[in-house]
Amino acid sequence: MLNQDIISWNSIINAYSHFGFAKGALETFHNMLAEEETPTYVTFIGVLSACAHLGLVRKLMRQRDIKKEPGVSWIQIRNETHVFVSEDKKHPWMDQITEKVAELITEIKLIGYVPNIACASHDVEDEQKEEYLRYHSEKLAIAFGVIHMPPGAAIYIMKNLRMCDDCHVAVKLISIVTNRKLVVRDANRFHCFESGCCSCDDYW
Repeated sequence: MLNQDIISWNSIINAYSHFGFAKGALETFHNMLAEEETPTYVTFIGVLSACAHLGLVRKLMRQRDIKKEPGVSWIQIRNETHVFVSEDKKHPWMDQITEKVAELITEIKLIGYVPNIACASHDVEDEQKEEYLRYHSEKLAIAFGVIHMPPGAAIYIMKNLRMCDDCHVAVKLISIVTNRKLVVRDANRFHCFESGCCSCDDYW
């Protein structure tokens, strides 16, 4: 492509994805990275949509014996898409992710975070509900991003369902303790978390 810019790349990727040509979208994305063009959140929408067309999420659910539709979040790091399923304990990096989530939760509790156990749908004791909240897919994806992205770098996440109230509060505070911009595209809208605030003004 001659005289390509980010708008051109994004247009092609999203067009491929929109019309079901997932492999074309991913091939274009890799060509874009080879040209050292920096992806934007629009790029990731197309890429993650392409992954959905290829059935990568359903394949992952089958592999991990997940029956009902769970919360699923994606993150793109170094040309590779990483998929996280709520309460998934089988991810190869789960030990490190669990440790990082615990570290982040400890830090945000110091600045006012109180787990909203009403967001845990399981019929268990309150302590277990708090534990389940830790394994919501966007928390896992963000922790993975914090581990693998350079300090201060923005983290972009896609999620198939609406963010719960607990995760929304937690991510606002995580943006403070990590000094990062955290962007989450959930089923309703984009959320740009920065310095403890969200672009949705807590309305989503």
